[in-house]
Amino acid sequence: MNVPNIVIAHSYEIYANGLRASLIDKGHVVERVINNGPSVLQYILKKEPDVVLLQEEMATTSAFEIIRLVGESSLKTRFIIIYNNCDQRGIILSQWAKANGSIHLGDSSITVNVCITKVLEGENYYSCSFFKDRLDRSVLNMNLLSFSERRVLKMISLHECTEKVAANLNLSRRTIEKHRSNIINKLDLDRKTNSLLQWVLKNKSYVDSTAFQVA
Repeated sequence: MNVPNIVIAHSYEIYANGLRASLIDKGHVVERVINNGPSVLQYILKKEPDVVLLQEEMATTSAFEIIRLVGESSLKTRFIIIYNNCDQRGIILSQWAKANGSIHLGDSSITVNVCITKVLEGENYYSCSFFKDRLDRSVLNMNLLSFSERRVLKMISLHECTEKVAANLNLSRRTIEKHRSNIINKLDLDRKTNSLLQWVLKNKSYVDSTAFQVA
């Protein structure tokens, strides 16, 4: 049986080298430790490793953009995203990006090993670090939005009024209002005045996320 090849892509050298040592100690083969986005993308496309443990945000690019570009190449590489924060973003953003797993920067080597094992078996695995808070159903439902609805939502997050959104997207006011109505329905929000704007301001980090824009 072939031992799976693993790549670690993380800009924190101390963390990356410590993770590499712990994986090797557990019998894994770590092909490479890479500290920037463009290099890891080039390496994946050339070498097609089995698993990549990928920092959420790296210099000049994000894990989500790398996963999207690799997906366009139809490679079989599996991705585990490493997050700095242990909140529901670790589940939601990974689902949007179609990553295979999520771990937190502070997770133990045991958790990391379990995650690698599960994704190699074809399962998705999310560290228990991300389950401390109840998942927000409206945020999960953002994945139901169409490309046009995402563009409208992004412009709302910039405090653009309906007329400005319509002008910028070269659409009619009526079309924008229809998009807003569809967004409210899909996110299951109240139809109170400014409910969508209030929701966007509360969840701006998700709206602005690269994972949401490229999903």
